[in-house]
Amino acid sequence: MTTPQEIFKSLAAIPTYSDATILPSSTENTLHIQVSLSQRDLERNVRRKFTRTIVASVAEKNPVILSGPSIDTGDAVAQAVSPSGKFTVILRSVAGEKKKHFVEIWSEGAIIDLLEATSAHDDFYADSTFGTLEWSRDETKIVYVAERKKSEDAVEASCMRKFTYRPDWGETFTGKREPSLVVVNLDNREIKVLDRFGGEMSPGQAIFSHDSKSLIFTGYHRNPQFFGIVYCQNRITGLYQVNLDGTDIKLLTGDLKSARSPRLSPDGTTLVFLSNPINGPHASCAKLSKLDVASGAISTVVDYVRKADSKTGFPGLYVDQLPKQVWASSTKIITSSAWRLRRTVLSIDIVSGAVEELTPPSLYPGSTTALFSNSKWILSTYSTPVDPWVLLLGQIESDEKSGIKVRFSTLESSKVEKAKPFYQPHSWSIVDKIPGQLESLEALFLEPFKFNSESQKTSAVGGSKPPLVIFPHGGPHSGFSAEFSVLVLVLVGLGFSVAC
Repeated sequence: MTTPQEIFKSLAAIPTYSDATILPSSTENTLHIQVSLSQRDLERNVRRKFTRTIVASVAEKNPVILSGPSIDTGDAVAQAVSPSGKFTVILRSVAGEKKKHFVEIWSEGAIIDLLEATSAHDDFYADSTFGTLEWSRDETKIVYVAERKKSEDAVEASCMRKFTYRPDWGETFTGKREPSLVVVNLDNREIKVLDRFGGEMSPGQAIFSHDSKSLIFTGYHRNPQFFGIVYCQNRITGLYQVNLDGTDIKLLTGDLKSARSPRLSPDGTTLVFLSNPINGPHASCAKLSKLDVASGAISTVVDYVRKADSKTGFPGLYVDQLPKQVWASSTKIITSSAWRLRRTVLSIDIVSGAVEELTPPSLYPGSTTALFSNSKWILSTYSTPVDPWVLLLGQIESDEKSGIKVRFSTLESSKVEKAKPFYQPHSWSIVDKIPGQLESLEALFLEPFKFNSESQKTSAVGGSKPPLVIFPHGGPHSGFSAEFSVLVLVLVGLGFSVAC
């Protein structure tokens, strides 16, 4: 009988894709792809992060793939390649008697500049809510988000410090209270932490304006108090613009009480962003809006959907954050969204509001998540409840009449040989048309050892029929996806059926 620990350790060894990008050094026939992955380290109880480079020759219909070795990024918190591809910035925190923070500039495989930021701020932010690491177009400046130095607060300096309650941003953000914008000027090596913005708003997700003279960012309001922010797209937020020295801050989104995830078009004329109804369900249907940079006018691209479209089945956008690189053209963006029990890649025309599903039927009914897109290529991941993540390369074939078509091929998979016995024997399906329930309700059902009754009998729970574990957490407060889940597979491996 296999123990829960054995199953979990084997499945936890499978790495997950967190990011992927096509580097500027790519040519028409050869793509240089940088992939970021993470993996649980159960001995140290940490999540290890590593990167590798994939070279794909795309001159022929079927790409020829060469994958380099994985490189542990160690104490690197985040990294970003400059627009030209000549430089890479790495944010690094080094543990010791006192944690130190560094900004490293790399070029041609070597560090060409190293700036210590320990005296300027505390921990870097690298999450999807506040985290930022962006280059200016002229490659002379960098912006990121870091925790403001605690010594700047009079309360922290007082003798009553350990008895004073100080709120933070809640779950997964314990101890994180004041994310601040930090601008690095590489010409004079200045690290400038921008001043507080009135004390009622925390900045995140910053990007440079088209002329690199200002920043556009998401402001998370904390008045009258901090509300937990992770998974909560229903909080009050707005998009702001501020000069690089922190002066002349202005609200871009007016009376709109929800705005996040700003993405500026390559020509700098249009800013797209997401909104959610405030106060209601914390992961409800989102709205995609656009802002005309010249006039400041805001219009809706894809509105909230109350009921799925009767013809296409489109249920609306269920998106936490847009991919960092979303623009396939000046009028089309690529993102992914929940579509009932699966995730799928979508093309959205920001002029007409037309939504087009790009995931091919061959990938139904698993889950596909977009990581990167440009005018020719899409990078995405794909998995099912019993198949680990695969990295896909999609070649965009545009046609004015028929719209965008994408031809997907596999770049690599994250399968681990020793883990196969813990996901391959199981089966899964989507159960719909449940009696007495809404038509839109679906359940993800996993069944252990469906084709091997002896394995069921010798499993941890035994018996000829597996007992059922139900996860009832679904809409409207988020939902499940038909994707790989270590937690669910541990239960299935023990002999339980699972319904999500």
